[in-house]
Amino acid sequence: MKKFVCVLCVCALALCAACSGKLVEAPPIVDPTPPVTIHEIAETISEVVEVAPVRLVMPDAPFAVGQDIEYSYVINSDELVRITDIPHLERETENGWRAVQFAESVGFCGTPNHYPAAEGEIWINSTLDVTYLYGAPLEAGRYRLSFNVVDEDYLTFEVIQAEFEIV
Repeated sequence: MKKFVCVLCVCALALCAACSGKLVEAPPIVDPTPPVTIHEIAETISEVVEVAPVRLVMPDAPFAVGQDIEYSYVINSDELVRITDIPHLERETENGWRAVQFAESVGFCGTPNHYPAAEGEIWINSTLDVTYLYGAPLEAGRYRLSFNVVDEDYLTFEVIQAEFEIV
């Protein structure tokens, strides 16, 4: 039996030695696509990403309870822009977004403000006086502020919105 195991080991070693001398080389990998330059990537991105003519922008930092809410319209349009400056404020709850009601004495005429066409971006900064508008400081939580941008017929509109935190 020992002889058989020894012969088997010698055969296995001989087989391994015979195979080890033959290495197979893999064919070189050829990439058929030419390299892409950073300028080509930038052109592709600018074609895909379209800048909205009007955006609503909020500061990155959260607001404190009782603090007025600062926001900005960022307008990048070569046409007159009409925005109804009636803030629509919602608070996130477990059941979704819920509107924050205005104080009883607050009213709006609904006539949009006109912002002139400009070359490049213009920033229009504003502030919500939350105690006046809502009758009390806003509680801590996540909020969404939105405004309507109306067309020249005053019937068609799109909503611009941004979310923020109060801590």
